[in-house]
Amino acid sequence: MLVEINLLPKKQPRNFKLIGILLGAVLLMLVAGITLLWQGNSYKNELVALDNQIATTQQLVQIQQEKVVSDQASNSVATLETAVKWASEDPLKTVPIIKHVTALLPKRGFIENISYAESGTVNLTVQFDTSKEAAYYLKTLLDSEWFEAVTLSSVSTSEPATAESSSTETQENTDGDEAPETSEDENTTDTEPEKEVEESKTNTDIVPRYIGQYQLTLNRKYINAEQNNKNSVATSEGGEES
Repeated sequence: MLVEINLLPKKQPRNFKLIGILLGAVLLMLVAGITLLWQGNSYKNELVALDNQIATTQQLVQIQQEKVVSDQASNSVATLETAVKWASEDPLKTVPIIKHVTALLPKRGFIENISYAESGTVNLTVQFDTSKEAAYYLKTLLDSEWFEAVTLSSVSTSEPATAESSSTETQENTDGDEAPETSEDENTTDTEPEKEVEESKTNTDIVPRYIGQYQLTLNRKYINAEQNNKNSVATSEGGEES
């Protein structure tokens, strides 16, 4: 009977479970790495797109600002050109206008304030004794060919200074001469009735003044024609005299 003797060591079985776990872990790491790389690239692309959008918006804002600045500059240039054209082509002297407005005033009319705008508008503040004089002055201005339009914006009353204040002012403005001395009896008998009479007069004789606000629109063509005619007549007369 033959007996077989195997002196070689027995092979141990491989642990396939551990190998599978290792392979699974490696695969997960690979998938995670690929995912992170993909997300990083996508984020980079989004950042690049946002930077491009910011750059384009900044360019648009700059273009709009340049347009606004150019529009403002063109408007200012246009206004300056119109002002220069108005000043060179259609100049109006204020002295003849003031003389004409003053000549049309009634006997008890006084100009308190006058202002002239470049647009050809004159604002007047005139004092009258009665409201009829304010209406008469309005009618006179409307009849004048120097003005295209005349409006009476308001008529108000103002109290004039009383006689007592005027008397004190006149006393202060004297040369400083002292008043003659009088006795106590004369002061009590004579001055007190006179004071009462003066106070009654000042209280009864105070008459309110009327203040009219006028707005005049000048007729430039007519005024310029009148001034040119006067200048031509003056030059012709000066030439004849020489």
